[in-house]
Amino acid sequence: MDEKIERAFEALDEKKDTLEKNMSPAAYKIWKSNVLTTEQREAIKRLPWSSIGKEHTKIDYQKAQEMLNSQHHGMNETKTKILQLLAVRERTGKSGKGILLTGPAGTGKTTICEIIAEVLNEPFYKVPLQGTTAQWELLGSNPTWKAANQGYIADAIQRSGSFSAVICLDEVDKMEKNERSPQMALLSLFDSTNTAFIDQFLAIPLDVSNITFILTANDINEVNPILRDRLDVIHIQGYTKKEKYLILKNYIIPKLYSKYKVEKSEIVFYESAIKLICEACTEPGVRDVEKLADNIFRRAIYMLALGAQTISINAGFVKAELPTKLSAENREIGFRI
Repeated sequence: MDEKIERAFEALDEKKDTLEKNMSPAAYKIWKSNVLTTEQREAIKRLPWSSIGKEHTKIDYQKAQEMLNSQHHGMNETKTKILQLLAVRERTGKSGKGILLTGPAGTGKTTICEIIAEVLNEPFYKVPLQGTTAQWELLGSNPTWKAANQGYIADAIQRSGSFSAVICLDEVDKMEKNERSPQMALLSLFDSTNTAFIDQFLAIPLDVSNITFILTANDINEVNPILRDRLDVIHIQGYTKKEKYLILKNYIIPKLYSKYKVEKSEIVFYESAIKLICEACTEPGVRDVEKLADNIFRRAIYMLALGAQTISINAGFVKAELPTKLSAENREIGFRI
């Protein structure tokens, strides 16, 4: 037999053994039957079956606390709740209920998800849900449909490469609201009476009990109450002006020096500039603070490129970068004759 053909057969046998070993009996029974199409079989084979049964890394809670502190100022109650949930999950060996992180935009919900993944030593994958209009987008489409495919949940498992991944379902509150709300599709994912999740396209039960699902929402009132009841809800409060000041000074500005490879002798940030940035950005989170500081750094770097030796970032420098808001009184109106 040709060596290449022999290797191909060996690979097929190895894949078959992996599927048989890691699929549930119910899933493998469907897999062995003739009811699945070629497209379904190919999609099923692409799932990370070899990750099932992988041993979990023991959590270093001191390191986890340090990581949360390094990325987020304050929020002690939020951090404590996150660490408590991780401790419970480590003890039970199962991910349990999904987590809902809710709070204003720019309060670091996605960053918290990434830290949880790093603490668990598992891959992280984010699914943006803003604008999702139909349940099949999450649960997969009917295999008989033209261009049918798996849904966002199964796709996230495949792309993360693990049945123990941390999957962030981002902005669940911004999905379309209609009679068959996509939010309702998530109920089956967090139904404690279900032993497996079934994607309509794949048509086989998937064990997702080791996956940590984290949902994020800016407005908890836009999350269906039935769905909320099936989740561990963690509220993240907006930042005060003083907290924004400390975050900008101790977190954001040092990161920008590192990001743009700038020395502190080249760009000097004054207290007056930091205070003005915080006053100008009134949203509860720090996203606008970060954007404004980033724009200021870019402008300063351009000035360095033009030959300046040192750029002083003071209140006047910040004012020049603030968006101009023209009032009706000083807005000029032109006419073409």
